[in-house]
Order: sequence, then structure tokens, then C-alpha cells
Amino acid sequence: MKTKHIYLFLSLFTMILFACDPETKEEKVDALIEDANNAKYKNVYTDAIEYNDAIIGLQAKIVIEILNFMPMNDLDSLRRQVGIIQKEILSSTEILEGISCSKDKNNKFKNQGIVLFNHYKKGNKTWEMFLEHEDTDGIESLLDFNDENMSENLNSLSNSIIEIEGEGARINEDFLTAQQFFAKEAGIMMSTEENPLNEEIDKYE
Repeated sequence: MKTKHIYLFLSLFTMILFACDPETKEEKVDALIEDANNAKYKNVYTDAIEYNDAIIGLQAKIVIEILNFMPMNDLDSLRRQVGIIQKEILSSTEILEGISCSKDKNNKFKNQGIVLFNHYKKGNKTWEMFLEHEDTDGIESLLDFNDENMSENLNSLSNSIIEIEGEGARINEDFLTAQQFFAKEAGIMMSTEENPLNEEIDKYE
């Protein structure tokens, strides 16, 4: 069975960075993760770039776990990874809710990040529901499905992900717009450099 179409919501993950000193993609991702981890202990940001990178780092932590999910087909492995993604979404959302920056007027950037994280949660919940109820005899992998044994549950998953993809296009655009507004208000020049995770994301488009 071809499953690409039910993974499309991942292609909507797009991130723009203000600045990043490390040279390699791996170093850039590590720096983002460090920024996200530091946000656990820092509530108020006075530096706009640090605030931005904390938010993008939290987003990156979720995306990394989704990227780990993408090549999986074994249902048991998918179930375990869905649980890991859920924990990361909840953790990153809680941290994001606890930080602030005076240059983020009305918390517009932060709040749009929360909306985006909740969208990830919705997509993950859709998979969780599918995996909880998929008990077809002899089916251990998504690759075991074909036109003859295609379950109603799998069809429902596919339709839900297509719907989520449509919602995600708008939510992702709103997030990027909020980030651009934040940069303008903070007097920061935004970088056109691609996010270091984009290459991995593009593999599943």
C-alpha cells in the first residue's frame, strides 16, 4: 500500500531562522535543541533572537520526533512513536506557554506557536485513534494493506489527514506571518536561510 498521501501534514512544517552561528546542519539543529531546552529555565526574554530561537527550537523538537515516525510501517513501532510525539508536543507546549518577551506584542508570535503545536497534536491524535482501533487480522504493517483488505478505519485516517493538511496550510502561514511581524517590531532582519530540517522534511513530500 502507498501511504505517502496520509503523511502529507508533515510537508507543512516550515521554519525561518533569524540567525544561526553553527556551520553544519547538525550543529544548527543541536543549537536549536539547546535553545529549546534552555527555555525550561527562562521565563522572560529580553533578547528577541533568543526568544525566536527558543520557539523554533521547541518546534524543531516536535518535528524531529515526527521525522522519526515517517519511515515506520510496523504498527507496534508506530504506536510507540505516536506516544513519544504526544509527550514532546505536551512538553513543548507547556514550555512555550511559560515564556514571554516584551517585544512580542500581545504574545502574537507565541500564541500562534501554541496554535501550531495544537495542530500537530490534532494530527498525532488522528494517528493514535487509528492505531488504537486497527486490529485487522494478519495486519502488522501499513504495507500489508491493499485494495482488498483496506479497512474503513484506514480510509477514515486518510480522509482526516487530507483535511488536517488543508487546515495546516493556513495555520503554518499564520505562524510565519506572526514571526515576520515579531521580527519587524523587534527591528530584526530575518534570514532567508533554510531551516536545517527542511531537507529531511522534503524527503516525504
